[in-house]
Amino acid sequence: DIDTAIENANDNDVITLLSDVNPTKTFYKSLTFTGNRKITYDVYGWRYTGNLTIDGATLIINSDEFRVAANNSEAHNWVAMELNGSLTVTNSGKIEFNFDSKYGTYTGIYSNSDVTINVLNSSKFYINGKNTKGTSGQGIQLGKTAGTGIFVKNHSEFKIDGTNRGYVNSPVVYVEDSDFLVVNCTNNASNGGTFTAINSNVTFTNNASLGLSTKTLNSTNSTFILSDNGYSGLVLGDVSKIDGKSKMYINNNNKTAYRYGAFWVGGQTTFESGAILEVNN
Repeated sequence: DIDTAIENANDNDVITLLSDVNPTKTFYKSLTFTGNRKITYDVYGWRYTGNLTIDGATLIINSDEFRVAANNSEAHNWVAMELNGSLTVTNSGKIEFNFDSKYGTYTGIYSNSDVTINVLNSSKFYINGKNTKGTSGQGIQLGKTAGTGIFVKNHSEFKIDGTNRGYVNSPVVYVEDSDFLVVNCTNNASNGGTFTAINSNVTFTNNASLGLSTKTLNSTNSTFILSDNGYSGLVLGDVSKIDGKSKMYINNNNKTAYRYGAFWVGGQTTFESGAILEVNN
C-alpha cells in the first residue's frame, strides 16, 4: 500500500502510482511521484522538509471539513503545509491545495526558510481558499524572503483563487510561456518582490484590495489583465520596464476605496514604443 511504499522509500527515490491513493501518514523525505494517478491528503499542519516532485501525477492536499492533523507533534491548525525545501510539478502534473477557513485553516503554504515552487512543462499549481473573508491568512505566506521563488515555465499555469491574501513578503516570481493568476482574494492579491513575465498571460482580477503589487516588474511580450480590484490594479515600487510587445489593461479598479489611483509608480517605469497601456474607469 502507499503508506508502506513511502515508509520504505529512501531519500530521493521514485514512487510510481498504480492507482489513486489516500495515504494516512505524511512524510519528511525527498521523493518523486510518477504515474498518471492521484495522491490525496486530507490534513493540516504538514511540516514538510525536502524536495517533493510530482512528475505527471496529481497531488491534492485538502485542509477542510474532513482534515486531520498531520502526523507530527507540532502540527499548526492554521496552515495546510509548512514548507522547507521545494515543490516541483512537471510533465503535465498537478499540485492543488484546497483549504476552508471555516474549519480553521487560513493559509495554504507557510515558510520561514528558502523555498522554491516550480511549475514546469504543461503543469498546474493551484491554491484555492474558501470562507476567507475577514481572516488573517494567505495562499503563500513567507516569514523569510531571501532565496524564495515561484517559477512557472513552458505552457504551465499557476493560480491562487479565493484566499484572504494571495502571496505576501516579496518572493521572486518568474513566468515564461505560461499563465499566472491571482483572483478573488478577500484582501490584497500580492505584496512586494520582483515579477518577470516573458511571453505570458498575467491576471490579477476581482481582488478586494490591491491587485499586482511588486517592487519591480519586467515584461516581455506579455499581457496583463489587472482589473476589477478593490484598490489599485498595479503598484510598482522601483525601476520597471514593459517592452513594446506587451499589453497592460488596468480597468475598473478602486471599486471599494481610492488607494494610490488605478496604478501607482514609486520608481522610474518605462513603457517602450509599441506597448499598450489601457486605463479605464
